[in-house]
Formats: sequence, C-alpha cells, structure tokens
Amino acid sequence: MNAGMKALANDILEQCQKQGLTYSQVWELLTALQIRCSESVSSMQKRMESETIAELKRF
Repeated sequence: MNAGMKALANDILEQCQKQGLTYSQVWELLTALQIRCSESVSSMQKRMESETIAELKRF
C-alpha cells in the first residue's frame, strides 16, 4: 500500500470514528466496499487502460 492509499484509509477510519460507528458497523462498511470492488473487477479489467479512472456503481 502506498502513502496515498494509507492516507485515504486513515481518512476513512477517522470518519468512522467521528460518526461513532461500532466495530460491527465499520466491518459492515468495509465488507460492502470490498464486495462492490469485487463485482466491478471483471468489467474494469475489460475496459482498463494504463490510467483509466475506476467507474464504480454508487450505493
């Protein structure tokens, strides 16, 4: 994980803490994000070019 990704992860965790999420809620959020990314991998791989911005479906 590079410095930019670490900073983003820390920002997300900070927002979870600010909103008072429980460990269970944070786990649910991270699981939902992981599932969303997994669902998008095959379609992104088909369309990906060297610097294409990911197009993820919103919740």
